[in-house]
Amino acid sequence: MQRRNLTHWAFCFGTAAVFLLMLSKNSPLYPMNDWVDVQCFLTVGKGILHGIVPYRDIYEQKGPVLYFVYALAALISQHSFWGVFLVEIAALGAFFHYSMEMIRLFAKDSPWLYLCLPVLAVTVCACQGYAHGGSVETLSWWILAPGLFVVLRATQNRQLLPARDAFFVGVGAAAVVYMKFTIAGFQLGLALFVAIWYLCYEKKPLELLKTIGWFFAGFAALTAPVVVYF
Repeated sequence: MQRRNLTHWAFCFGTAAVFLLMLSKNSPLYPMNDWVDVQCFLTVGKGILHGIVPYRDIYEQKGPVLYFVYALAALISQHSFWGVFLVEIAALGAFFHYSMEMIRLFAKDSPWLYLCLPVLAVTVCACQGYAHGGSVETLSWWILAPGLFVVLRATQNRQLLPARDAFFVGVGAAAVVYMKFTIAGFQLGLALFVAIWYLCYEKKPLELLKTIGWFFAGFAALTAPVVVYF
């Protein structure tokens, strides 16, 4: 089991590294990065490390969690895009992990399972959100995938969402809202599905209220440090 887990993680992050090395402008293979957005994000991230407060001392239009992520990237490297590249690999590798776990819910441990990953990588990395690398979409898909995974797992196991999963989805929803709120439309659709599932199929409105409560507890758990920072 431990060996399989190591192989799984190595395959997910290795695939992410290979494809981003070729397709992301943050890759060291690119002689320069001419994309405006990533320059702005990294500038704000570097500013945070030097005590500059976003929206007060420097303005850019995205949400604060995105700039905290870029502050982490700047902590790795302030004078190159190496930090952004490594963060991008971590985000895409995590997305691949949860995607494979979703496939495993239906395909179990089929020997063909890992052939899906290169196909998924080509599909994802060829979309508009990966046109340059380091976009909000690039860094948020790994947050959206776990939410879909826990809901699919619950429906496959014919059980309601555990409190920890509802809390986890709430944290993810807050992260997306505080990065680029329009992306949260995906989670809005997921929440609508859960509501219909609880009310129309399970007929358990009280359990739905508990799940909503844990969701907002998770949302508040990430909101609190953002508010404290500002």
